[in-house]
Amino acid sequence: VGFDSRGLVRLRLLDAAALAGTAEAALNMSVAYAGVRRQFGRPIGGFQAIKHHCANMAIAARCARDQVSFAAIAIDDDREDAKLQVDCALLVAGNAALENAGRNIQIHGGMGFSDEADPHLLLKRAQLLLAIAGGLEATNERIAAVRRAHNPRE
Repeated sequence: VGFDSRGLVRLRLLDAAALAGTAEAALNMSVAYAGVRRQFGRPIGGFQAIKHHCANMAIAARCARDQVSFAAIAIDDDREDAKLQVDCALLVAGNAALENAGRNIQIHGGMGFSDEADPHLLLKRAQLLLAIAGGLEATNERIAAVRRAHNPRE
């Protein structure tokens, strides 16, 4: 069974929402681990580098969630730019999920790569969701096509 263009846009929105959730899950996993893991007698969450990683992850996850919410509102309001907003949500959430999952692995250290720990699962989930959605390059091309259509001189 195929989907019409409206159904495809809604599926992309669902992928974007799942990716935004993955970005948030990676942040939460990192913060929890940074509060438990100790190095040099104190939690690693107290180190400036870890704080900066977690702050950047929080910003990325928030941007993803906000863009997904805006795209959902654009669909509900039947806005002319709804398809563009969904593609933007997919791009922002996809990047956030990949970046946050990678940082989560880094914060967990060598253990983050092992099958005994969960951080690698978030990275695999993000990669799978992006593959199902057609990839970030295709999304970027759709966004660029809209820009070219509105600015033919560029």
